[in-house]
Amino acid sequence: MHGDDPVARDEYSRLSLRDMKHIRDFITLHYFSHGRSGPLWEACRARPVPDGLHHKIDVLRSRGRPVRLDDELFAEAS
Repeated sequence: MHGDDPVARDEYSRLSLRDMKHIRDFITLHYFSHGRSGPLWEACRARPVPDGLHHKIDVLRSRGRPVRLDDELFAEAS
């Protein structure tokens, strides 16, 4: 890699955190939006939705199209 380069390390950490948040939002949306019933699904829907994902859900409901940023991991069809 880049040895002890703090700039490269910080950029790697920043990108990794961004990707982990996208994955978290993708999984959260799956459990939040699914219409299934049962203790697991109800517990998942009761959890707080991250702010960025909440915004995307609001935009989807108002426009009928999802918000997708250029740097996101998952395609619109996901």
